[in-house]
Order: sequence, then structure tokens, then C-alpha cells
Amino acid sequence: MLEHIKADRDELKLAMTRLQQGGRIIVLSPAYQWLFTPFDEAIGHYRRYTKRTLSALTPSGLTLQRIIYIDCVGLLASLANQLFLKSKMPTVSQIKLWDRIMVPFSKQVDPFIGYSLGKSVLGVWQKKEG
Repeated sequence: MLEHIKADRDELKLAMTRLQQGGRIIVLSPAYQWLFTPFDEAIGHYRRYTKRTLSALTPSGLTLQRIIYIDCVGLLASLANQLFLKSKMPTVSQIKLWDRIMVPFSKQVDPFIGYSLGKSVLGVWQKKEG
């Protein structure tokens, strides 16, 4: 939920101080600033991330273990919304379609495309030993 926190780098550092050695921090955030919409702003997002911008937040003391994109189908739907529907807020039926159809389909496609693009970015850090 770093996208909701203005001082995201400081928050990640603070979270690290609460970890035991070997502990992990897992961050799931919306991807691609070019997908930022009024909906993002309405729910309190400051930003969206890419793998590069999320990994750049890595404080010393943590090792980035994995960073991937997920929900490739949702990315295509979001892009289609921006280009064609231009809807500022998702409808209930759009949310149900995404939840019931797109997410399960993405779970099948994401590994096939090597988690190379998606509506969200997932980062996993581990606190260094010693």
C-alpha cells in the first residue's frame, strides 16, 4: 500500500526496522504511472510504480528478492478503459468482470509471459542477516 503513503521511501525504511533478520516485506501496488486515473486519486493514491521505481526504494539493509508484474489482463482492460471508455470510476459490473473473469485468466497467462507486464507490481524484500 505504498501508493497511499507520500513518503514511501521512509515508510519502507521504517518497516525494515520492525523486521527480524531474515524477515520479509511484501508490497503489492498499482503499476505504471501512465495508468493513473481520477479513481487512483479518489482512493488516495499518490503514485503508481514500475519495477524500476519500486526497486529504487530499496533501503540498505534489505535485499530485493523478487519483483514482478501481475494481472496482465487487467492491464489491457485498464488501457482499453483509458483509450475508449474513458470511465473515471469503475462500475460494479466492471469490478465483477475483473474479479470473476480477468483475474483468474491473468493467473494463467502471467506465468506464461514471465510476469513481464501487469496492472500491479509485486516486490519482495528480505532483511539482511548480520
